[in-house]
Amino acid sequence: MNHEGPALEWLLRRLSECPAEFIETCAVRDGHLQLIAIVCDHFRPYVLKDQDPFWEALRSHQIKSYKPENYFALLSIATWLLGHEWFVEHRETLEPAWLWLTSDSLATLANSIKASDCLNDPDRREELVRLCLASMDLRPADETKEQAMDRLTTLDSVERRRVLNATLAAERRAREVREAMAREKARESASRYGE
Repeated sequence: MNHEGPALEWLLRRLSECPAEFIETCAVRDGHLQLIAIVCDHFRPYVLKDQDPFWEALRSHQIKSYKPENYFALLSIATWLLGHEWFVEHRETLEPAWLWLTSDSLATLANSIKASDCLNDPDRREELVRLCLASMDLRPADETKEQAMDRLTTLDSVERRRVLNATLAAERRAREVREAMAREKARESASRYGE
């Protein structure tokens, strides 16, 4: 987040205007093929030397992802976001954008939230925008690096889920220990009574 990017409001508005078809096309049987068309159409004007790596990355994520349709929809929405004129005018963001789309970042997020939440929920929309910018070493205009990092940490669905799972596991373990102690105490009481 070392460089200033576009205004946060511009990108949030862009996401709020994402056509429903960007999610719907990914829910059909051959949604991955339509997703590849969406992504390749976005990058075609930039004449990327080879778009085959996207297909390979998508296939590996399809296997890794617990919810492939949700992942495909999130990729489609992310591609819509990258169509904002600021990214089009700043061609230096092309390669980082490509790397973000083919990274594990979106697949991990897809396992934590619904793709539609990135359009309908203000916090999830902001989270996606901030993840996009952070992946390109950008921060929203008029924010310091510290402010941008703090806000992204606050919105981080993946971290929130990890903390929740760890808390649930700790509570489960504490309950198991209490139950074991109660059984041991009952056993001791029973053995004393039998003496």
